[in-house]
Amino acid sequence: MFILMFSNSSAQYERQSIDTVVAFTPGTKQTSGQTPAFFPKNIVGVPDPRADTAVPVTDPRSVCSIGYGGTITVGFSNHVVVDGPGADFTVFENAFLFSSTRTYAEPATVEVSRDGIIYKLFPYNT
Repeated sequence: MFILMFSNSSAQYERQSIDTVVAFTPGTKQTSGQTPAFFPKNIVGVPDPRADTAVPVTDPRSVCSIGYGGTITVGFSNHVVVDGPGADFTVFENAFLFSSTRTYAEPATVEVSRDGIIYKLFPYNT
């Protein structure tokens, strides 16, 4: 996940990545990247630049599958997401085409909280 942050001193936005895993409850079926050898290092930073719609990245050093029914709560220890003009944050998924008519995806919902107690579900389209 990347965020765009507003810096009062420079009136600029800067790109930052999540740096905190608050909670993780793995789901079932897909478990790639969940072991301590890879997680949580594999979910911070920029997405793997090799990934695109035709070439999936499956390396557990770059991807963590949350699994069916799993949840993850992430955050920023030294940054704040600010409601500025345009997009304020982006969540990246590792979806890819595996035939001319089929897409592999692990759909999820995204909720955001100011206080870690009350969460707001973002609109989505499955």
